[in-house]
Amino acid sequence: MRVAVWTIGLPAFLVACGEGAGGAGGVGAGGGDAAFGGAAGGPSAGGGSANGGGRAGGAGGAAGAGGECDPGGAPQIPTTPPAKLSETGLYADIASETLASGVEPFAPKYVLWSDGGDKQRFVSLPPCSEIDTSDMDHWSLPVGTRLWKTFVVGGVRVETRLIARYGPAPGEFWFAAYQWNDDQTDADHAPLGVEDAKGTEHDIPATSSCKLCHEYLEERALGFGAIQLSHGGPGVTIASLSAAGRLSVPAPSGFDVPGDPVEAAALGYLHANCGNCHNDTGVEFNDPFALRVLVGDATVEATGAFGTAVGVPVEKFVQAGVTHRIAPGQPGASCVWYRMGVRGTIQQMPPLATELVDDSGLAIVEAWIQSLP
Repeated sequence: MRVAVWTIGLPAFLVACGEGAGGAGGVGAGGGDAAFGGAAGGPSAGGGSANGGGRAGGAGGAAGAGGECDPGGAPQIPTTPPAKLSETGLYADIASETLASGVEPFAPKYVLWSDGGDKQRFVSLPPCSEIDTSDMDHWSLPVGTRLWKTFVVGGVRVETRLIARYGPAPGEFWFAAYQWNDDQTDADHAPLGVEDAKGTEHDIPATSSCKLCHEYLEERALGFGAIQLSHGGPGVTIASLSAAGRLSVPAPSGFDVPGDPVEAAALGYLHANCGNCHNDTGVEFNDPFALRVLVGDATVEATGAFGTAVGVPVEKFVQAGVTHRIAPGQPGASCVWYRMGVRGTIQQMPPLATELVDDSGLAIVEAWIQSLP
């Protein structure tokens, strides 16, 4: 269960930009963030549950007693990942799972399949910063932004991934994966990856593999954007970011994926699980192939999935009986559906980070294909 820390209706790190009353707690980044050059103060005094066991600090931190923004509290992101997760600024106290001040949980509306593992997601935006949303489909995150994702298998934390923006240039991000130790007190940087980490079937990817998915889109952070944060659930959302003045172009009402429930579920699934590589700047085809939903897609027919896949002959793939990217009414003749159901060969999609078929996702896409005339 994900539970955000709220003050006057806003997440704590949003309040830290002066959008609400400041807490009584510490100042700056604090909370054991030494590797990132944080301010010396400790985490703020507030408590509260946050996302899968972590307990977030209160609304103090950069806000201070008067609720005014302190840009000097922003951490300095190094150009290479720290050796330990405890040095990345996620936790004020990693042993007790107390989140650092300014770190908040979030959840995407449409989830990337990870072989059924549970995931906890957190974000930290620098104090006083604003996300450039002038292109609502591609958010430009401010320098100093960090996003973490922890994978939990059988109730045990196995891996935490981190994306950090350390500079203003388009490519100045780094990716890191950390493997949790046996006593769950810290996690070590694993740049070469780990197969079957901690005795599970979960594989930690090498850093080079992270780039295969994340570098097709300029925003790099694939689950933190307009479509994915348009929901009414807990944690950071497009509505809370808009209310806090964190978006250069606010969009408090968010954006809906078009269609009836069957259509929207399939388009959202494809957006999250396929659209990160199959988009206008992604994997190249003779005929464009884009499965990412854009905020301006007002109808199903306007989406890339419909326009570039439905009724379009298959390309770069040969399999008996598979004739189109999506063959209306015929899942078995549809390349998208067929490859979603394959694992262990070069035919599988997604091509990495999964060893098990997502039966639920396959059924969602099948239902949509069956409904197409």
